[in-house]
Amino acid sequence: MVDRQIAEEVYLPWLESIRNGTYQGGMLRDREAFTPMAYSGFFKQGFMMGGRGPMEAMDMAPMGSVAVIPIFGEFLKYGTDCAYGAMDIAPAIYKAADLKNISSIVLDTDSGGGSESAVPPFIEAIQYARSKGKPVVGHGDMVGSAAYYILSFSDYLLADNLISSAWGSIGVYVSYMDYKEKNKKDGVEQKTIYAPQSDLKNQEYREMVDNNNPQPLIDNILEPSAARFIATVRQNRKGKIKANSDAYRGKLYEGQSIVEEGLADGFGTLYKAIEVAASMAMLRKM
Repeated sequence: MVDRQIAEEVYLPWLESIRNGTYQGGMLRDREAFTPMAYSGFFKQGFMMGGRGPMEAMDMAPMGSVAVIPIFGEFLKYGTDCAYGAMDIAPAIYKAADLKNISSIVLDTDSGGGSESAVPPFIEAIQYARSKGKPVVGHGDMVGSAAYYILSFSDYLLADNLISSAWGSIGVYVSYMDYKEKNKKDGVEQKTIYAPQSDLKNQEYREMVDNNNPQPLIDNILEPSAARFIATVRQNRKGKIKANSDAYRGKLYEGQSIVEEGLADGFGTLYKAIEVAASMAMLRKM
């Protein structure tokens, strides 16, 4: 139940350092091999954060460090036994924003989206970090739907590669299973009784299930939600995504078209994203 990348790059080296007696305390991932792109002698260090666990690693990071915060898997507001949620990860963003030794933040993302309720906590955390003067760079392989929603608030966006990266899916939908016919064959009929004062309760669901009428669901929930999503991305990527782009119709883009369409600013690995974040932080100090 531990993400493979985190297990291989964070916890296994950490455990090995304890076994061989080289553990120095606090730092789970030490990357001292980064060479500056533009500023000789500027020391940068990236480290992986595993949700609730090693946030204390930031306390011991050298000045000018870049906090790399992963947002992997299904987009959830609250974590489960197998995944971290927004309420687990957002505190790491707040902490990185408040620490003087952290120069900038990279949101390393690999998610096709998920729950809309997970979006606000991330947005608030990213906006807080930017208000503290910390550059936020969004990086990712799969960045779809709700994941793109939040990454659009970053200062700079990097798609990981030209082979597997897929960005976009700016849109909203719901799905449900209709068991009426099966239940009817099994002799099962569900009955629901509402109070007279509750005639509009679950109206969208009732119209969909009882009358096969999706219009209230579309009008009252899906359309307003999609409109908010599109308006937010239009504002955040103003001048980068064309007003008539199919991206606003939910299209998912791959390869070079991710940058050509304006969904990302360029291509680069996670380490490239760290370099960009560190360089942006240094430029703001000049």
